[in-house]
Amino acid sequence: MKKETHSLPRWTLGAIAGALIFLFAVTAFADRQTLTKSTAPGKYASTGVCVTQTEADTSNKDQFLSTGNDLVLAHNTGGSDHTVTITSVADSYGRTGNISQLVTAGNIYAFGPFPQTAWMQTGGYIYLEADSTDVDFSVITLPGTP
Repeated sequence: MKKETHSLPRWTLGAIAGALIFLFAVTAFADRQTLTKSTAPGKYASTGVCVTQTEADTSNKDQFLSTGNDLVLAHNTGGSDHTVTITSVADSYGRTGNISQLVTAGNIYAFGPFPQTAWMQTGGYIYLEADSTDVDFSVITLPGTP
C-alpha cells in the first residue's frame, strides 16, 4: 500500500515566511512613544500651566518634537534609582555627547534646553529613554527663541 504524503504548495510556504518576517520587522521597529509637551506661560503670565507627565515606555522608548528650546523633567516615582538617557547626534566633527543620568528615588531631575544641532534626530525628534516605568517624563517648551 502506498503511503500518502501531504505538502503545502510553494506559494503557501512563501506567504507564511513573508508574514513572519513582517511581524518580526513591525515588532523590532515599533514606534517610540511621542510625549505630550506643555508650554511655559512666559514672564508676565498671571497663571501657571499644568505640566503633563507620561510614564516612560521601556519597550519602545520615548521622543518629543524639538523646538530647540525644550526642558525635560524626569521624575523617579519609585523606591530605587533609575537611569535616564537622552541621545545626542553627531556634531560637525562627528562627536556625540549622550546624557546618561542616574535619577535617584523620589526625585525630579531637569535637562535641557537642547540645541537642535546637537540633539535633534532625523524627523525632528529628541530621543530619550528610562530603564523603568517608575520614571515619568515631562517636556516643557520655554517661551522665546532658542
